[in-house]
Amino acid sequence: MHARLPLPVDELRSDLVVEPPPLIKGYLRCGAKLLGAPAWDPDFGTADLPMMLRIADLPLRYRRHFAAL
Repeated sequence: MHARLPLPVDELRSDLVVEPPPLIKGYLRCGAKLLGAPAWDPDFGTADLPMMLRIADLPLRYRRHFAAL
């Protein structure tokens, strides 16, 4: 998978300590996998990450939580 507009990672500052946003951390906690390099989203001025979460990989506690909604 290739980004149509790749995030210019080489141009980013490497001296900053950056934590993943809470939403990304939550997806990873649920078992989501990163599928490729980040892409640049010029409309929102952000990086987009291709991620996938298979329902079969979702831990039981999260399946119960989301099924109750």
